[in-house]
Formats: sequence, C-alpha cells, structure tokens
Amino acid sequence: MTKPQYKIEERSINDYTVDKNNANAGTKRGQEMIDESVEELGLARSITATRNREIPAGNKTYEAAANAGVENVIEITTTGDALVVVRREDWEDNDDEDARRYAWLDNQSGAVNLRWDKDELQAALDDGFDFDGVFTDWEIDDILNDGFVDDDNGATDEDKITPADEAQDFYNVQDGDIFQLDNGHILLCADNTQPAALNALFNSAHFEDDINAAQLLLTDPPYNVAEDTALYASGVSKAHTQLKNSAWDYGFDVAAFMRRVDDYVAPSAWAYVFTLHNLFGDVYDAVSEHFDKTTFGVWCKPNPMPSLSKVTWTAASELCVFGRRGRPPFNFPKEGHALNYWEIPKPVNAVHPTQKPIALFSHIIQHTTRRGDVVFDPFVGSGTALIASELNNRRCFAIEQDARFVAVALKRLADMNVGIQERDRI
Repeated sequence: MTKPQYKIEERSINDYTVDKNNANAGTKRGQEMIDESVEELGLARSITATRNREIPAGNKTYEAAANAGVENVIEITTTGDALVVVRREDWEDNDDEDARRYAWLDNQSGAVNLRWDKDELQAALDDGFDFDGVFTDWEIDDILNDGFVDDDNGATDEDKITPADEAQDFYNVQDGDIFQLDNGHILLCADNTQPAALNALFNSAHFEDDINAAQLLLTDPPYNVAEDTALYASGVSKAHTQLKNSAWDYGFDVAAFMRRVDDYVAPSAWAYVFTLHNLFGDVYDAVSEHFDKTTFGVWCKPNPMPSLSKVTWTAASELCVFGRRGRPPFNFPKEGHALNYWEIPKPVNAVHPTQKPIALFSHIIQHTTRRGDVVFDPFVGSGTALIASELNNRRCFAIEQDARFVAVALKRLADMNVGIQERDRI
C-alpha cells in the first residue's frame, strides 16, 4: 500500500453540516449518554465528513460536541487510505479508569442511541439504494413494520411498561412458585434444566392423582437467536431485540433437553418441537433418538410481515419436528386430509417474542391426544399450550423460567375464568 496522503488544518465547527437524511433517529437516553460522556471525559473519537463537509457518520457525536460548546475542530483530509487515530495523552493505558469508562460509554451509547427512521429507510428503498451487506431482507421488513420510531419523545421499548410488567406487578411471581390451577393444569416458574423442577411438576405432593408422564410433548424451545447475529440483528425489531437481550435464548442444547424430559413423556406419546431453520437438523436428530417415525410439519402464516424491500421470498413459515413412539392416538378427520402444513395466522399483539397462535396448538392437540390427556410444555412462555389445553379439555403441565411470562399466562387464564387453586413453592 502506498504512503497515505493527508492534510491537517484547524477549522470552525460551524463549517460542517449534519446529515438531514440521517436514518438513525436516535433516542433521548442515548443522546443524553453521549452528551454526558463528552462533558465528563472529553472528546476521543473522530467523525466522518465529505469533501463538502457534510457528515454521513458521527452526527450524534458532532451534535454533542456542539452542545458542549466546542468551537474549533482538527480536520484531517484523506482519500480513505489512512486510519485516523485519536490519541489521548491524558490516558496512560487501557487500565486508566477514564479510558475504561469511556469504552463502556462509547459502546453502550451506540447501542442505546440506535433507532431506525423507517421513513428514511423507505425513501432510500424507493430511490433504489443497494442495501446488500447492510441489512437482510427480514431486517428491512422488521424496521418498516415496527421499527423504533414512535411519538414518546424518543423513549425506547426499555423505557415503557409492557403487558408482562403489568401482569408481574399484579401476581408477583417468584422463581420456584408452583401454581395448581382449575381443571388440573399445573404451572411452575423454574429453570427446566434443574431436575428438581421436573420432579416437582410430575411427582410432588401437589397432585391428588398419580400422573408421572405426559401423552404429548408440545413445546417451542429457544432458537439460539440471541447468540447468532447472522439470523437477527439487535435493534431492528421489538421481538428481535427482546430475543437479543434474553438470557434464556443462549446455548440451547436440544439433545440434552430431550434426554432430560424423556422420562416425563409416556411410552406411547407424541412429541412436537418447534424450531427455526438454523436448529432444524439438531432438533430432528434429537427427537429421532427418542421417538420413531420422526418427520416435520410447517406452520404457514397467511399474515406475515409484508416484504416491502422485495429482494427475496417473504418469510412466512416456521418448522416443527414431530415424532411418535408406541401407539398414541391420531384423530384423523372423517373427511379430507390431515396435512403436515398448518395455515394459521400469527397472533396479533403478541406479548412473548416467539408466541404461537392458540389455534396452532389446538390443531395439534386435537389430532394427537384424547380428552383428559396431559400436554407437557417445558417452555410455555406466555401460556399458549395451557390455553389450548383448556379449550380442548386436556390438562397441561407447564414450566416457564421468566416470572413475567408466568404472570402473563396466569392473566390469560384468568381471563378464561381459570383460577389458581393453590400456590406453593418447590
């Protein structure tokens, strides 16, 4: 590489213009963090300007510097062949307390202050801008459908009270709480990787009858989305950001999960495990270790988010691996077919980021169980399996780790007049 060419001069901060089409609308909290960082620790990063001194990147830092009263800047002119380093003489090394604090503030403020302006994104798409390598098609669709632009003075989702928070305020669910509900349903707030949780659900004194196994394992376990940025990016949608920030969506081992729950599923039973394409092979192999006749179904969504970017197929389906062992029932319809694809609309105003429609779980329960059978969902989320079981005269034994979603499930059941008979702790 040739020796970089550059020129250094001092200029007025007023010589520069912010990007009037900046697609990052920012957030109130994020800008406050940047302003406070400049006030407390000074300036320690460069911004980018064009030859006409318009700023395509670094607008928020420029605004913070102007707000702090900075009058002059040091401009380094290059043609992209030089890396510009801001060296802070007052910070000795990375162990310097101010340097460490700056690093944390710099990274966190960037994340907090990202709020895509969907109008600017749509305008760029209309102009034919090439976003290849910037966004995936799913990410573009998510921003255009429910990006973080709102009328709440820049408030992010983290600033708002969610339905899950409201339910938790009412029920105050704690880890280890076990709820015996009307009509034989059981709901436990616990981590299902702990043997005590599974034992409590099926074998404790909370049951009047001796039920030690379920006739249907029906569950929607973690997708490992939070650890795979190639699938979803944080900050592009409410659901994806919830997943990105969810501790439970890391490191799910489906083989270990199936070994763990196998003793709690009857010798004659079905297993239905929903998943994404990234885990399909692992889920298929894990289910096949414990169940025969393993195959898959497809949930088809007639109401997916529209593909406004129109650069590939619209994502409108999810996969479900299922298998059977022994001779469990299958209630084949008297007329027509029992097809392995299920065209059922996705929920409207879902509370949980991966919430499934009640009709989808009801469809599976109706075909694979008898009245009074036990449905087992160790990742019940906001309670869809419980509700579907209640509607179809089945019992549901369920576990959920997040106390807020246990509270949501209790609220949804209460709305159906399914109350709590007993509340205890394991």
